[in-house]
Amino acid sequence: MTRGTFYKLIQRKKMAFNRELSQFANYLELDASANYIGIAAGKDAEVGIGTVDTEAKLTVDGDVKVSGVVTATSFDGIFTGNADTATALETSRTISLGGDLAGSVSFNGTSDVTITSTIQANSVDLGTDTVGNYVATIADSGSGNLVVSGSGSETASVTLDLADTGVSANTYGSTTKIPVVSVDAKGRVTNVTTTDVATNLSVSGDSGSTTVNLLDETLVFEGGSN
Repeated sequence: MTRGTFYKLIQRKKMAFNRELSQFANYLELDASANYIGIAAGKDAEVGIGTVDTEAKLTVDGDVKVSGVVTATSFDGIFTGNADTATALETSRTISLGGDLAGSVSFNGTSDVTITSTIQANSVDLGTDTVGNYVATIADSGSGNLVVSGSGSETASVTLDLADTGVSANTYGSTTKIPVVSVDAKGRVTNVTTTDVATNLSVSGDSGSTTVNLLDETLVFEGGSN
């Protein structure tokens, strides 16, 4: 190949490169300091990396690794891993208590929350769920001396009373009758009756005897010899 033929070939290659470069420049622009290459404003060009089937201005078929900060006005897709920070949950959740306590609160992550709980009715067993001494029931020992009311029922006021002995409340005894009282081992009066006062006084002398009714008669001693 002669020098002239080689020179003409170089010129043709140079012209073809310049033509393709000028067409490529219709889609890309380089800043003055050559810091970046950007899509020319107002162009509809789409760039594909790893694929020719583009779906946006930039379509990447494969993984993308970024060492800096990714900034976007919105995001459509699925995240994996843990976020460093979060402002609020997308969907608020209700946290509830179960078992012997009831209560719930709505939580969306924007602030602390407090669950106000209520003990459910009949949920605390005094013999199982509590500590310390407590009185389960109050009852008479079996002697029937006490009457117990309200023991063993919730919210009831327990009352104690003495059992009736069968003796009627009254005044017993008179000038002619005295009371006869029966008392049990607890010191309670269990029975009361009356009996006549013994009014006949027997008097005996040197000879003979007589009786004197102290209520109706008078005993007189008369003086005399010896």
